Amino acid sequence: MHVEILTGPTCVRWHFQVARACEQASFAAAISPGARGGEKIAGLDLLLAFERLVYRAPECALQAVAMDAGPAVDATFVVDLCGDTKLQAFPESKAKSHEGAPVIRPLYDGSPDPAAAIYALLERRAPKISVELRDAHGVRIVGQGAIGLRDRRILSFGLNETFARVTSLLVRALRDLRDGIRPAALSPPPEVRAKNSPVVFAGGAFAEKIVAKLLTQMSTRADHWRVAFRRLRDDGVMEGLRWPQAPWTILPDDGRRYYADPFVIVRDGRTHLFVEEFPYSTGKGILGCATIGADGKVGAVKPVLESSGHLSYPQVFERDGQVYMIPESCAERRIALYRAERFPDRWTLDCVLVDDVEASDATLLEHAGRFWLFAALSDGGASSWDALGLFFADDLRGPWRAHPRNPVLVDVCAARPGGAISARDESLLRVAQDCSSFYGGGMTICRIDALDPENYAQSILTRLAPPESLGAIAAHTLNRCGDFEAIDFHAEPMRRGLGRVFARSPGVPAG
Repeated sequence: MHVEILTGPTCVRWHFQVARACEQASFAAAISPGARGGEKIAGLDLLLAFERLVYRAPECALQAVAMDAGPAVDATFVVDLCGDTKLQAFPESKAKSHEGAPVIRPLYDGSPDPAAAIYALLERRAPKISVELRDAHGVRIVGQGAIGLRDRRILSFGLNETFARVTSLLVRALRDLRDGIRPAALSPPPEVRAKNSPVVFAGGAFAEKIVAKLLTQMSTRADHWRVAFRRLRDDGVMEGLRWPQAPWTILPDDGRRYYADPFVIVRDGRTHLFVEEFPYSTGKGILGCATIGADGKVGAVKPVLESSGHLSYPQVFERDGQVYMIPESCAERRIALYRAERFPDRWTLDCVLVDDVEASDATLLEHAGRFWLFAALSDGGASSWDALGLFFADDLRGPWRAHPRNPVLVDVCAARPGGAISARDESLLRVAQDCSSFYGGGMTICRIDALDPENYAQSILTRLAPPESLGAIAAHTLNRCGDFEAIDFHAEPMRRGLGRVFARSPGVPAG
């Protein structure tokens, strides 16, 4: 099937990213520049050049790329990226059969003009992304996403993450059209338009970076995460949908490393706490384990697994008398299964479940005769905070297949996994990270409403700010097993207000 990608008079790097993504999804793609385009923002090119010079920012998604007009194509589908807000009829196209060909286009805060996305980013906020479909059935919204921004002070980063995620939403819409899937029409987004100046943005961002660097030098580690656990007394977070009043016990550390991503398992009557251990001296995460005694006292964390790349999120589980672990190995572009040769301190690679994928915090679920992996997807330069992908198999060792509608969810408030999935009152509940303010800004507990090889849906039951009893300003993992529940949190005193002021994380775990 052929896809014609309509652009304005200037072709940019992002247009070619859309074409490549279409080809990876088995479409034949052709780019067709046209005479109509969106608004030109004065000072934008100067700001992007400033960021490349001062911050060493990468090449921007909106960098102009020279291109000769290609031959006419007989398009099955059309992707309209021209950005003309006045366009009401079918846009300029060289497609001979464009009459009746379905057309999709992205909307940014309700506008098809990419300038609306740029103005949103200049205001330090993420634009609301929608996908509009025009076909024989009319005009309707068939996709939406709330995207994540890892650093709102550098426009180049925000542009690359925004348009990478827009690309994945567009390709999902094309796959739905090809496969005959008709998603329910969504509510049109309200159009929002601001006019912040690139010059004002650059000045404010530069000043904030200087202040943040000074405060980092004055304070302790900005990325120092900690793990806390407590004994359950019929007051679990998943049951009450709130933080308990009971106190937590903090896992001790020596200040030269942080601990994060706790998972708990009971084996042979003993409770084991698995964590990511991040020594600052190496800058690479390994996995460690400590034992919690019957009296609630915890032993020292001992390393149990290390690889050539960074490891984190050690989801550990038991099946058929054998203990397995699925750690995050995103840097190695795979989701791998490890088996305990000697529990808890000797592990061997059992098999690779999913290869050649940039997936974070993969979380296993066995449900209705299938195995499922929930993971945050970040291929193409998008943030790992905002997109949920699914993989499924009939056997633990596969073969595993990607869900045809990946990413099944784009929502910075409720996509990235934050712990194991549990069954409560005949419902499946999952913990997700809420990164809408900054990384680890809170947690969201969701009920899974639909889970099969064709569909996924969830409902948000509650959003939890970091627990005040720990003085936390960030928290992003919650797990439990047996009598104990564990979380990770960040409570750097000197940065208590900075995350809210600068709308960024007080420290992002390497995983």
